[in-house]
Amino acid sequence: MPRGEHLKETEINIIKILHSENYSKVKIAKIIKRSHRVVRIFLKDPENYGKEKRTGRPKATTPRERRSILRVASNPALTARQILAEAGVSTNLRNVQRIIHDCEYLERKKLQRKPPLSDKHKLVRLQFAKDHVQ
Repeated sequence: MPRGEHLKETEINIIKILHSENYSKVKIAKIIKRSHRVVRIFLKDPENYGKEKRTGRPKATTPRERRSILRVASNPALTARQILAEAGVSTNLRNVQRIIHDCEYLERKKLQRKPPLSDKHKLVRLQFAKDHVQ
């Protein structure tokens, strides 16, 4: 299972204060809205908390490449394949799709396809405009 985020400085300070006031680990966890396990792990060795190396596969793209992909992806008319070509990044298509999907502030929607107006529709629209302009 993946690990959660490390405790923030404010959370660490709150844990220290509440622990010194003899709050239980479970009670502290409920107050800061984190798991009791992370509180227990922190209190077991507060000096070395968060210093261990987080292992795992390195990302396929650099932060600069991800920003480049997101900059190009802000154009809603482009597909992921076109974004990959325009961004000039050496990664695969699925990574581009994943980067776009994981971005919090970028919302991509599928473009709606609409048939072109027929001659009949054009005449009806023209007649409607003439009726309502005068």
